[in-house]
Amino acid sequence: MRKLEHLQEDEQGKLFRKDGKPFPNNYAYKVSRIKTLTMKTDCKTQEVIDALTRSNSAFIPKDANAYIASDFNRCTDHLRGEDAYTVLAFQFYNLAIYTSE
Repeated sequence: MRKLEHLQEDEQGKLFRKDGKPFPNNYAYKVSRIKTLTMKTDCKTQEVIDALTRSNSAFIPKDANAYIASDFNRCTDHLRGEDAYTVLAFQFYNLAIYTSE
C-alpha cells in the first residue's frame, strides 16, 4: 500500500518534512486543487488519509505521494447529534524526491 507523506508549510510557503527538515519547493508539484474534508474532531488526520488511500478513494489523486493539511480551526467545528466535526483543507503533491516509510 502506498503511504502519503504529511508535510508542513510555513507562512512563507516553504515546505518541511515531518522531522522538521526543509523540503525544496521546486521538487514538489501540486496534483490537485485544495480539497476540503469533514471529519470527526477526535480523528487523526494521517489515519483518515491512510484509510482513503487503502479504499482507492477519488479524494486522493492517483499521482499524490504527499499532502498538507490545514491547521485545526475551532471556527469550522460543528455538531451533528452527539458528535463534533471539523472541516480541514488538503493540498496534495507529487514529490520528485520521495522516500516511502
